[in-house]
Amino acid sequence: MSDKDNFYIYLFIDPKSGETIYVGKGQKSRMFQHINNSSNDRLQKTINSRLNDGFEINPVKVCETNDEKHAFLLEKALIKLFGRADQGEGTLFNNTDGGDGVSNPSKEVREKQAQAMFKRFGTEEILRFKNIDTQETFEGSSNDLSKYLNIKSTQVRKLFTDDSVKSVKGWVLDNYDGTVNLYNKEYEFINVFDGEKFTGKQKDFANTKKLSYSLVSQLVKGNQSHANGWVLKGDEASVRPTIKRTSSGKVYKIRRPWEMPTFTINSKEAYLLAGYLEERWRQDGSKKDASVRKILKDMGIDFKGKVHNFERIFNKIKNEEFVPSGDKGWQEFFKLNQ
Repeated sequence: MSDKDNFYIYLFIDPKSGETIYVGKGQKSRMFQHINNSSNDRLQKTINSRLNDGFEINPVKVCETNDEKHAFLLEKALIKLFGRADQGEGTLFNNTDGGDGVSNPSKEVREKQAQAMFKRFGTEEILRFKNIDTQETFEGSSNDLSKYLNIKSTQVRKLFTDDSVKSVKGWVLDNYDGTVNLYNKEYEFINVFDGEKFTGKQKDFANTKKLSYSLVSQLVKGNQSHANGWVLKGDEASVRPTIKRTSSGKVYKIRRPWEMPTFTINSKEAYLLAGYLEERWRQDGSKKDASVRKILKDMGIDFKGKVHNFERIFNKIKNEEFVPSGDKGWQEFFKLNQ
């Protein structure tokens, strides 16, 4: 075996904390693959975070051997030495004890492995299925049913892995509760802007209205409030006040000032004071040319910071573009923040 084919043990050390966070065994360029494509989620997130913060993070090779069994023993020893974080024994992000890559996996890893195996191979557990149209029954594994129906096993496995799938080719699990697949169910959709209605299956609706099927699916599942202005009947009253439509037909969410990520403490103070500014302005309209800072001072507010946030709102008040006393949004904000 050439030196380049030797096995080695490597460590990843967190440059921010100085702690050893991963122990691995590899050959050739294996240890560098974690930088951009680590199978360990926590390690990958830490690497990305440190790189974004300007740190350098690289694996450190600690020993090399031409005996793979020797390498496995060294890997296990180092994992034992530093301790696994998921077991509360140390700082390592490793999910196994090392040695062969799969020994003593954590509960989370076991669950992920089981899910992956099921999605790929199905289950050999003997189950009872029935056909809701013919009442025919079938006993066997999910793979057995897929062979019996001459369809892909992935279709049958959706009965277990996809909550929206209740039947496959008319076949259901014996404990079937009578509900139908979401994509076979008819829904009543309504457009919150013009009141147009559509009744039908979500796929027909998506095709007719030229909408993304995944978007409509998320709407039906309750994960999306609207699909370009379309909602499920009964939701229009709650959704309509939260969205607007441009002249080109694009729909966007209304963002109140206090919901914007740029809304600062100064913005909050300015928004709260807008009502008082308006009242002061209307009481003494002769001070049209007075500075915002002077008016604030006259109101007993000695604001020492920047006043540009106040100026923007004050100018809107002067131009009658913003009238807090008649602005429902401002009233709502004032009640929440006074």
